[in-house]
Amino acid sequence: MTTQTNAPGRDTSIEMKAPEAPTSSLEGSTWTGNSPESGEYTMKFLKEGQLQYIINVMQNGVTEPRTVKGTWKQAGDSVQIVVGNSYSVLQGTLEGSVIKGSGTNQEGVSWKFALFKKE
Repeated sequence: MTTQTNAPGRDTSIEMKAPEAPTSSLEGSTWTGNSPESGEYTMKFLKEGQLQYIINVMQNGVTEPRTVKGTWKQAGDSVQIVVGNSYSVLQGTLEGSVIKGSGTNQEGVSWKFALFKKE
C-alpha cells in the first residue's frame, strides 16, 4: 500500500483573512465642520503634524476668514487635534470620510463634533 502525502486535486491551502485596509493619513487633507457658536469652519491637516483651523469672523461689519494654527496626531483611526495654544483639544475617530468625537477648551466647555472630508 502506498501513501500519497499530497494527493492531486486535494486543496491543502489554508484560508487566511485579508489584512484590514491601512488607515489613510490625514496629511494633506481638508475637512469641514459646523459649530452652533461659530458656524462653518475648515481644518487643513498639513505635513509634520501642523494644522490650520480657518473660521469666518465678523470684524467691523465685515466677515473675513481667520486662521489659527494648531497641531494634530494620528494613531490608526484615533485623531487628536489641538487648536491655538492648547486652547481647544479634540479627540476623534476617523470613520471613512468622517471624523467624530468630542472636544474641550480651557474655559471648561465641552462639545461633540463631526468633520467631513472635503474632496
